[in-house]
Amino acid sequence: MPLPKLICPHDASHIDFRGRIRGFANFDVELDADRNVLKRGDPTDVVDTSDPSDDSIYCVRCQIEIWRKARAVTFLPTEGTVLVCDFSTGFRLPEMIERRPCIVISPTRTNRGLCVVVPISSRESMDREAIVVPMPIAKYPFLRKDGWAKCHAPATVAKSRLYMMRDPVTNRGLDSRNTMINAADLAAVRLGVARFIGAIEGPS
Repeated sequence: MPLPKLICPHDASHIDFRGRIRGFANFDVELDADRNVLKRGDPTDVVDTSDPSDDSIYCVRCQIEIWRKARAVTFLPTEGTVLVCDFSTGFRLPEMIERRPCIVISPTRTNRGLCVVVPISSRESMDREAIVVPMPIAKYPFLRKDGWAKCHAPATVAKSRLYMMRDPVTNRGLDSRNTMINAADLAAVRLGVARFIGAIEGPS
């Protein structure tokens, strides 16, 4: 998950904190034919990799916890809920290998250990074969920016990969009841997936 900006909610002038966050950065790189790095761009993402023992940060003066490491969901995700899926472990290119928002499309009753999800991209695909459903920030502000549900890239993932969306200011998990898409968009996403796998004929 993106590293948070540390702000004490009690007093913004407090600048001393206790705890640690370790992280790594993802870079866009240009390779030659032998896979040697020709050019590396600026970091495209900074991701928290704190150990469980380093999962909280406190304001030294107030002793208020201002950040807590994300923990995987323990509830049964409801269909239509937008969560963050961690694709960074166990997947390999050209599979997704990063954290990104996703929509749970499998029925709630089946989501005990595995969930079927559709990832949301912040970049509109230029691929004519792509099947996407717009997820505008005007409708879903918890996404922070306009997105597109990638109906051509559904995935079945362990519930242990799923995390709640987080508030951009406090970095606390958002109530999953407040990060749901509406019934019409959920139906559109499911229809897009059905068309992708050939269950339904029709234009994308």
